[in-house]
Order: sequence, then C-alpha cells, then structure tokens
Amino acid sequence: MNWKKFFLYVGIPLLIFYIFLITIYFAFISGLLIIVLITGICCLRKKNFWRRAGKLPIALFICFFILVSNPFIWPEQFYRHVNVSTLITPNAPAVTALNSSEPNMLYDWLNSSKSINETEFAALDKPAKLELISDFCLFKIQYLNIHFQYFVILRVATPTEALISGHGDCQAQAVVTASFLQYLGYNAYAAETPLHWYTVVFLEDGTPIYLNRIINNGFVCSGPEILINQYGAFYTMNWLHLIVDVATAPHFNNTLNESFQDPMMWLLFPFILLAIAALFTFIIRFEDKPSKKEFLRNTLLSTLVLNVGFITLTILSYFFMITTIFIMLVTIIATVQLLSHNFFFKR
Repeated sequence: MNWKKFFLYVGIPLLIFYIFLITIYFAFISGLLIIVLITGICCLRKKNFWRRAGKLPIALFICFFILVSNPFIWPEQFYRHVNVSTLITPNAPAVTALNSSEPNMLYDWLNSSKSINETEFAALDKPAKLELISDFCLFKIQYLNIHFQYFVILRVATPTEALISGHGDCQAQAVVTASFLQYLGYNAYAAETPLHWYTVVFLEDGTPIYLNRIINNGFVCSGPEILINQYGAFYTMNWLHLIVDVATAPHFNNTLNESFQDPMMWLLFPFILLAIAALFTFIIRFEDKPSKKEFLRNTLLSTLVLNVGFITLTILSYFFMITTIFIMLVTIIATVQLLSHNFFFKR
C-alpha cells in the first residue's frame, strides 16, 4: 500500500474531521481527544513515517467511535454542539409548564415536599428561591447514567427531551434548571466543567450563585469551563487550562466507578478490551500480513496488557484518583508500541 497517498487522500480528511470534533465538543471530550492526538503524534517515527502517519487518523477515528459509538445520533449531537444555544430553551412548552400548581409542578412540589405555599415562596430571598428551584428541577430529572443507554459519552439532551423522559445525567439537569430559571427572569447559565455540569446564576450585582455544584461525597468541582445560555457559549478557559483540568480531574475516577456499578459491565469489559486489542492488532500489523497464529497471539497478549493496565488503574485510582487518565494513556501507548515493534511475536 502507498501510505503517503493514503495519508493525503484519506488521512488528511479524517484529521480535519477529528479537529472539527475537538472544536465543537466541550471540556471533557475535546480535552480527551486532544490528549489522544498528542499521544498518537508521540508514536510517530522517522522510520516508516508515512505508514505510521496513515494509520494515525484511523486510530484517532476509532478512539472517537469508542467514545461516541452510536452513529445514528451523530448528526443530532454535532448540530447541538455547533448550535449550543439550542440546549437552553426557556420558552419551550415543557419548560414553561413547570411554573404552575399542577400536580408535580413547582408550586405543588413546594407544598407537598417543603410545606411552602406560593406566598411564602415569593417572600424568600433570591438565594433561597434559587436553591428550591434547583431542588425541584433535580426532582423532575432523576439522575441516570446514560453513557451505555445511548452508547455515547456525554450525550447532550434538550430540556424538552429530559423532561419528557424524566431522567438524565447532570447535563440534562443543568439545562433544565438554567432554562427554567431563564424563563423566570434570572440571568442563568448551564456551566460545564470536566465531567460535570451545573447551573450558575448571576445576581444583579454580578455575584454568582452555584447550584448543584457539589458532587460525589462533598467534592466541589472546578469553576465553569464554559457558560451556556440561549444566546451561545462563553468560554472561560484556554486550551492549556482545559487539558490540565481534564488530565487532573479527581472525579474522572468517579465516572468510571459509576459506569461499573452494573455487574454486567464487569463481565463485558474483558471482551470489550479483546475487541479493542483486535482492532489495534489489525491496524498496526495489517501491512505485515500476519498469519492467524501471529494475529491471535498479538491480540491475546495485547488484551493481557490492557487488562493489567485497567486492573492497575482500578487499584491505584482509589488512592490516587488523578492517576486514572495517566494510567489509561500509558497502557494504550505501551500496547501500541509493543505491537509496532512486533514484541509479542518475534520471528
């Protein structure tokens, strides 16, 4: 195969697509994709440069596909990330309907859950009102990890979708809360940080009120990377800050633990790693035309390396949570390098 032509005609369009993804996605995924890109560039060598450069875009696309494995929602998700204002809809019927005394709506919930009537609620100061409204929105959107429901990391939902389903992750809770507060006249934003969304409301004097910011046993996540309202997204960080935040986020491990609360995931994960190892082996050793024996041995030993890395990650992350993403990257780089040098099957 002419790898130089392959890189020019296939690799470059894939790289452009990958850069597009980095641009439109927000803190967590964009930061992670940048780290993977840097990792891939570090695997390039002067020897067989075009061969390695041609395989890099394929590996990057596979990384993206693992994160967002449901191509049926790609157009919807791309559109929403390009047109981020569609995530905050204060005038949507599902949002405006919350401001009523109908069953399970705001004033009915205040009466039944907090023993506060409409007059008493109106007399409260703004911080107290905001906390109650936030609690109400969390009641309306019961938390549910949706990563494996839609086969996508951090799927973004609209307030209407979240309210119709009645469940969602922190992103769904944040956009519903921000949209409802905007409808009520507050200067509210959905705020994204690595792996968590919450709501920020700015009072008349500019004082920020943070809602649903504390997560996971009292951990207070970082300041907002991006503020989102119906007019667009406002970036409060630079790219270096974004990468450092993603790489060192202590609650990265919490998302992993959350994903593995289902025992079925523990049973499936070795087979997932086996599939990833087979893909790595196919891509890296493809041109060498390995025999079935070579392919099987490379795949099985690569799976072993990935499993050892994951077990190490699981153990160490309980004591040093910020090591999670670094161990993942080291494991992937080690697997790629061992396959590249045919370490698993020396002739």
